[in-house]
Amino acid sequence: MKINKKLIFFLLNFSILINAEETGKVPNDQVSVIFDMNGVLVQTGGTTRILGLSKFVAYALTRNPYGLKKQIKGKLFDLLSELEERQANEVEACDDHGDILPQSMCNWMKGTSTPEQLRAAVDAKLACRNQNLEAGILHDIAHMMFTPEKFSQTQHLVPEAVAFVEHLKKQGYKTYILSNFCSKSFEIIKNEHPEVFALFDGIVISGDVGLIKPDPNVYKHLLTTHNIDCRKACFIDDVAINTKAAQNVGISSFICRPKQGYLFSGSPDIEAVKKEFYAWRNSLSEVQ
Repeated sequence: MKINKKLIFFLLNFSILINAEETGKVPNDQVSVIFDMNGVLVQTGGTTRILGLSKFVAYALTRNPYGLKKQIKGKLFDLLSELEERQANEVEACDDHGDILPQSMCNWMKGTSTPEQLRAAVDAKLACRNQNLEAGILHDIAHMMFTPEKFSQTQHLVPEAVAFVEHLKKQGYKTYILSNFCSKSFEIIKNEHPEVFALFDGIVISGDVGLIKPDPNVYKHLLTTHNIDCRKACFIDDVAINTKAAQNVGISSFICRPKQGYLFSGSPDIEAVKKEFYAWRNSLSEVQ
């Protein structure tokens, strides 16, 4: 007797589907997947792209190349910390290395300080310093950050992340964005890739709502605005304190870490995120 492999495959999958329904498996269209932007959906371009190759090479010749990125960030954070005093009620927003962001960056992402105001403040501070190579580099980085047209050019969509979102949508999941991001910069990126951002059922950008992660209120804003059940939602971010804050309001979360190896240049490890997501998804019916 010849075995019909296609029929067996169909019956097996049909049996799995029926069994899932009988055990109360949550339908895909009731599950929400929330994405961060930078470090998950998009990746920042390399240092040479930001600084300009000639300045970068000149600076590297006078510094330890292995500590260059850390040194530049430290100098930049010191400069930005001089622009505005730390507010007593400010949440401890961090970068992906756990370093607390200066108040001026928090205000930039909340939209309470405009890019124009921040560029002017940077210029005023640097005018009081020696106009050496280091000051020139800090000027270029700060102006890149606080000029939406320039900053948006350094943000590149991560193909694996976009493919993951497309797959989730085909499977019927709800998808959202919750990100600390300058409103003007985000709008430029969104307009350049309308087909990608049309995949999302809702988008909350810090600059639009005046709240930044890890403030619990920004997560609650997303949940209430889009009627999301936190028990059936998961959040993906590259900053540990942000995923912890999500968990504190009842949202399951996963840290998106960079790929290992020099060739990957810190690209988000979407494959690892997918494994964590599906492990959570398969156990979802057990916790409802």
